[in-house]
Amino acid sequence: MQDMEFELEQAIQYRSVFDELRNVMPHGTFPQPQLGDNPPAPPTWEVLPALPTDVFGAVAHLLRVSGTIGWFEPSSTCPEPEASIFLSQAERSELKELARAWRTEGKSAGIQDIWTRLLSQKDSCLRPRLLSQEEKGPGTLEWCKTAFKLLLIADMAAEGLGRPLDDNEEVANVMRDLLAAKNQPDKGAQDEKTIAGSSLTRRHRHPASMTERIDTDVVCVLPKSRIAQVGCTLRSLSANLALLPPRAAVRCQWAEPVGALRHDDRATLDILLIPSPFEIQGIDFEEVPPHDGKHGQRPWGNFSLRQSWLEDPSKLEGITRDLIKQAKKQTKSLNAVMFPEYALNWDSFDRICKAAWEVEPELEFIISGASKNCDQHEGNHVLTALRHEKKGANGKPWISAVSRRKHHRWRLDARQVTDYALASALNPAVACWWESHKIMTPELYFHRFRQSSTFVTMICEDLARSDPCHEIIRSVGPNLVFALLMDGPQLPGRWGARYASSLADDPGCSVMTFTSWGLIRRMNQSGKYPPSRAIALWKDETGNVEQIMMPSGDGPAGVLVSLAGKDTTDYTIDGRSVSNWSWRFHGQQPILMP
Repeated sequence: MQDMEFELEQAIQYRSVFDELRNVMPHGTFPQPQLGDNPPAPPTWEVLPALPTDVFGAVAHLLRVSGTIGWFEPSSTCPEPEASIFLSQAERSELKELARAWRTEGKSAGIQDIWTRLLSQKDSCLRPRLLSQEEKGPGTLEWCKTAFKLLLIADMAAEGLGRPLDDNEEVANVMRDLLAAKNQPDKGAQDEKTIAGSSLTRRHRHPASMTERIDTDVVCVLPKSRIAQVGCTLRSLSANLALLPPRAAVRCQWAEPVGALRHDDRATLDILLIPSPFEIQGIDFEEVPPHDGKHGQRPWGNFSLRQSWLEDPSKLEGITRDLIKQAKKQTKSLNAVMFPEYALNWDSFDRICKAAWEVEPELEFIISGASKNCDQHEGNHVLTALRHEKKGANGKPWISAVSRRKHHRWRLDARQVTDYALASALNPAVACWWESHKIMTPELYFHRFRQSSTFVTMICEDLARSDPCHEIIRSVGPNLVFALLMDGPQLPGRWGARYASSLADDPGCSVMTFTSWGLIRRMNQSGKYPPSRAIALWKDETGNVEQIMMPSGDGPAGVLVSLAGKDTTDYTIDGRSVSNWSWRFHGQQPILMP
C-alpha cells in the first residue's frame, strides 16, 4: 500500500512540459480543416501558433506553473551561465530581429525552429532542477531557456499593441491590426445596440483574451501599459503583454475608442469631480429584511441605499450642467466628469451624459458609481461612458457605455455606524451590516483613452481587498486607477491612501480615490473627529500625496483636477527600455455654482 502511494506521489510530481502545453492549448496550435463528413484531423502542436499572443500565453503559463522565473539571469554577462537561464547579448539581439520580422512582415521561420526545439523537449519535467554535468535526466533547465526565448520574442512582436511604437516608420504591425479588428463595434452596433430609451450605445463585448488557440478557462492574455520596476516576476519581464487568470475568475476586457486615438501631449487632463450626493439622510440607509423572515438568528444584517438625492433627477442634471459651464471658464479643455460610488442610478446617468456632452462635446469620458447598470439590474455598479472619434449615423461622434458590478460587499461594523451617525437607521447592536448586492462574475474594463494612456475604475472594497483584482491590475499596469468610494474624508493616514500606495509603488499606477461630500458632512457634524473637507486623494509613483478639498460651504460644488502627463522610461528585467506615460497631479480649482 505504501509503495502504491509512493508511486502515485512520484507520478503527480512528474508532470511533463507537454502535459501542461496540452492543458493550455487543448486543440493544438493550428486549426484543423473539416473535410466534408470526415472527422477533423487530430490536433497538432508542431506548428508555431500564428499569433504572438498565443505563443506568449502558452510559454508564460509554462514558466509560471514551473516556478522558473527566479532562474532567469537578467545580465547578459553572467559569470556562471550554467547555473541559470542565461541569454547572451548576441542571443538577445537575434531574438529582437526575429520579433521584428514576425511583427512587420509575418516571417516566422526562425521562430518556428525555436518552437520545434521546445517540442523536442516536451518530455522534460515541468519542475526543473540544476543537475551536474555527470547527471542525466529530464529535470534540466534546457527547456526553460527555450521557453524564455519564445516569451521574449512574442512579447517584442506585440509592440504597438497597447502603446504607440517608438519607430514611427514601422507601418505594418500584425498585433496592432489584430487589436484594431477586435476593437471594431459589431455590425450595425450604433443602430441596433442603442440602450433602450437612451442616447448611449451599448459597447460590444470585447474578447477576454487577445488569443485564438489558448484555452481562456486556463489563462488569458491582454495588452499592458506600465511595467513593474521592482521584483522578479513575469510582470517585470514582459513589456507589452500581460498573463491573466482564467476568464471565469475575473472577466477582463481591453477597450479602446473606435477611431483615431488622441495623442498624449503636454496638455493637461482636466477632470471635474462632482462629489454627489451632497447630503445624505440617515434614513437613506434601510434595513433589508431576511428572505426567510427570521430576525435575530444571525449575527449580521443587510442594508440598501434609498438614494433620496435622486428623487428629482432634473435637479442633479441642472447642477451638472452649471458646474461644467463654470469649469470651462477655468480650462481650455475639460476632458472628463466623475461622480463617486452610488452617486447615480442608470436613468440619472443617462440624462447627465446627454446633458454633459451637449454642454461640452469634447469630453472624453464620464464615470460614476450607480445603483443600477445598463440593464437596470440593481446593485453596486460603476458606469463608464466614452466618446469615440468614429462618427455615428447622425454624423456626430458616438458615445458608448459599459457597466460592471462591485466585487465585494460593503461591511459596516458598529464603529462605522457610529462614525456616520446611522444608529437610528441601522441598529449598532448588530455585529455588522452587509450591503445588499449580488456580486456574480467579477469583471474589469481597461479603457485606453489616449495613445499611451489607460485607466481602470475600482469601487471602494475593490481597492481595499487584494483579491481578485490587484494582481491583474499589477499585470496590466494601467496608467490611471480611479477608486470610487462612499467613505469618510480621504486622509493620508486612512485605508484608501494605504492601498493606493501599493498600486502606485507596483507597477507605477497613478491612483485617485474619490468619495461623496454627503458622508463626510455627516462625520463632520457628529463632532467625533476633527472636521475635514478632503473628498479625494491622489497618489503616484513618485510618492507624492495630494488631498483634494471640497470648496467651502455645504451646497453643490465641484473641483477641477488638473493632471499632466510625463514621459517616463520603464525597464524590463532583461534590460529592454520602453517609453511610457505617467500622470502627475498639477493642481485643483474649486468650481462653484453660479
